[in-house]
Amino acid sequence: MTRRSFVIFIFSFFVLWTGTWLLHQLLVLHFGLWDASQSGRDTVYWASMKFVVWVLFPWLYWRKRISNIRDFIGLSPSTIKRGYRWGSVATVVWVILILSSIVIRHQHFTGVSNWPAFIYTILLTPIVEEIMFRGFIISGLLVLKVEEKRANVITTLLFVLIHVVGWSFQGVLVANLTSTAWLSIALVSMIAGFIRIHSGSLRASILLHIGNNTIAGFLA
Repeated sequence: MTRRSFVIFIFSFFVLWTGTWLLHQLLVLHFGLWDASQSGRDTVYWASMKFVVWVLFPWLYWRKRISNIRDFIGLSPSTIKRGYRWGSVATVVWVILILSSIVIRHQHFTGVSNWPAFIYTILLTPIVEEIMFRGFIISGLLVLKVEEKRANVITTLLFVLIHVVGWSFQGVLVANLTSTAWLSIALVSMIAGFIRIHSGSLRASILLHIGNNTIAGFLA
């Protein structure tokens, strides 16, 4: 891996993900293949695109054996126990903090009306996002001898930026940038990066991400 190939990788990823949003706009708004309110079809679309762009693309780009990719992104069998230990502790602490914040702000939970979308949010999204950011990106930065704290900050900036892409197409960019939405994402990313680096396992950050999204999925 060289700095040039890594930069091209990041740039290509952002171009591809922007392309999925443009394609979505084209299919829904121009061709009208499904109504925007038909969340089931949207869930299938986004689940497919996330797998292709966030998982399949990096594997094809680096052209390594699956076992080598597995170890590179932090899914080595030797780190299973350490990863789950770090992830469990971090998730419990983070969930307690979120619940405390919910009580203070008098927020309340709601039921789940769309289970496919809910499962996509609490399971598939955390897994694929961690594979890309705390897997390929932060590991790549460390291989390039970027200092751990700086690697985590760079990864977090990119993580917020990829959300900015989505917010732009959803029409909520200004609202999320002028609220605490971006700050919450940045904070979760920094913690996820920290436990990923110090546990040596991607499983730790995946657990934290799942815990965070699960609580968020139940909020009204």
